[in-house]
Amino acid sequence: MMPAQAMEQAKALREAGNWAGSAAVLAPLIKTQPGNFAAVYYYGMALLEAGQPGEALRQFNRLVKAGKHLEQAHYMLGRAHSEVGDAAGARRHFEKSHALKPTPQTLRAVSNLAWMSSEFDRFHDVLTRAPEALKVAAYGLIVEAEELDAAETAWNRMPTSLRGGIEAQFHRSQHMQKAGEGQASLAAARIAYAGAPTAPAIVDALVVAELMCGDGQGALRAIAPLRAAQPNNQHWIAHEATALRILEDPRYEHLIRVDEHVRPHDLPVPEGYDTIEDFNRDFIAALDEERSFSHHPIDQSLRIGVQTTQSLMQMKHPVVQAYLRALDGPIRDYMDEIGNAPDHPLSRRNTGDYTITGCWSVRLKPGGYHVSHVHPEGWISSAYYASVPEETLSGESHAGWIQFGQPPFRTTPELGPERWVQPRAGLLVLFPSYMWHGTHPIGDGAERITAPFDAVPA
Repeated sequence: MMPAQAMEQAKALREAGNWAGSAAVLAPLIKTQPGNFAAVYYYGMALLEAGQPGEALRQFNRLVKAGKHLEQAHYMLGRAHSEVGDAAGARRHFEKSHALKPTPQTLRAVSNLAWMSSEFDRFHDVLTRAPEALKVAAYGLIVEAEELDAAETAWNRMPTSLRGGIEAQFHRSQHMQKAGEGQASLAAARIAYAGAPTAPAIVDALVVAELMCGDGQGALRAIAPLRAAQPNNQHWIAHEATALRILEDPRYEHLIRVDEHVRPHDLPVPEGYDTIEDFNRDFIAALDEERSFSHHPIDQSLRIGVQTTQSLMQMKHPVVQAYLRALDGPIRDYMDEIGNAPDHPLSRRNTGDYTITGCWSVRLKPGGYHVSHVHPEGWISSAYYASVPEETLSGESHAGWIQFGQPPFRTTPELGPERWVQPRAGLLVLFPSYMWHGTHPIGDGAERITAPFDAVPA
């Protein structure tokens, strides 16, 4: 295959999400053309996305040694070091990339790494010192971290000339949303929407603000074009359901079936183990080896906890692979249970087969919880409980329980949970990815360990 053809084929595979295939196409090319640094870069990217961060490190180091694509190479080295749990290496390369060419992407990488390392003063310092061209992006990151007082300070310090822009008003809408100020969130969202009416993130901000203010019809109008264009996007389904619930529209009951579609299963004892207790003991030990940071990322639903830095699907540990194999029976049972009726967004996608697209693990620390959220690119989502605190089992409170149906923002009228499920070690809960779900905080001195995944139709 000619070099140009190989690059084109690798690009097509990359854009289709077939990272392993892209890497396979580029591997022989960089052997015959070791000076083709564009190929080396894309080969390293494909390796990283395919779950081979160690080999990706070698490729990006080649670029740095040759002085080629330095900003991108250092950024990707930061990602690769992060995935192998080397926080110091990740910081070194993210900072080099940011120093060479400060962008919103590098600002996020440097600040998020500080946040995940519990270096909160450093997090704020990085964002406070952001160049003027990145002041709006810095404000948005402070909002994402839910540091609302600091966000207000950043907003007030922002040059007036920047505040009226689309991006600034978008972040302002999110800020007011998190502060529970529906009308202020709506005012900012409308300004952003007027300038970018097709941008999905801005449409999302507008819809959330309308739902906070009780305008279900307005939310449905704003959602409609994206629901049509992206019928399997779970986020738009969740917003549509929330609007229908506010309007007391009977279509809500057809769409959201918490009793029918939220299904607890006992995980079959994985191969090689006599009891689920023995499995969970070894599983937890293996997962703890993969937790390299001390705080949650700023862009996740997790609060006060840590998660694995790489997908469990990329881990070769036998106990992790045994877990992934044990999921097959419950997933297939769930697919049988939901059927394949064509008039529902869950059942109409049921092909009778599936692919797991993401699998990770979370350890909630004392006081930890998950904000209500959905999984936009999923189909079937889950929570597997490897360990739960005693207070979760006692039934005296909802500490550590998972709830379904409550949005993560304050609506008018206020919508509460429609179902609670009490976890226990060995329980696997399966549910539609578009269904709002979150957890009640666990208490002081408690920890909870889960291993969720997302699956899509094969």
